[in-house]
Amino acid sequence: RQQSALLRVRMTRGASAHAHLATFTLRYRSYWRLLETLELLKMRNE
Repeated sequence: RQQSALLRVRMTRGASAHAHLATFTLRYRSYWRLLETLELLKMRNE
């Protein structure tokens, strides 16, 4: 019984960490895309 409880805690922790990583990755990608768009606009204006 104790072992299954530990396993459950470990799994939920892993899931939350995975979700956090996913949101971070999405944020990073959108930020990168924004920078690329700004660079393209700069090139077009010159």
